[in-house]
Amino acid sequence: MTLRGRCRHHNAKIVKRGEGLPWITPEAKLVKARLSEKRWTHTKNVKKMAVKLAKRWGADPEKAAMAAILHDSAKELPKQELLQILPIML
Repeated sequence: MTLRGRCRHHNAKIVKRGEGLPWITPEAKLVKARLSEKRWTHTKNVKKMAVKLAKRWGADPEKAAMAAILHDSAKELPKQELLQILPIML
């Protein structure tokens, strides 16, 4: 079932284009450059929900925003690039 106007993965409301742009950090710009438009839209919506939840539960909104921005940052990397990163992470 497709939810219109909502992110299917997180069931979060989709942010309209242009909303929330002040949060574009150097890290976010780097991630944005590597993602498709669809996945970038998803990431923005995850960030919005993460900040909202962090504020609600007393967590650090900036850390929540960064985690949200990075959560799919490698999702669309080519397999060869992922294999090069793997030894660094182990």
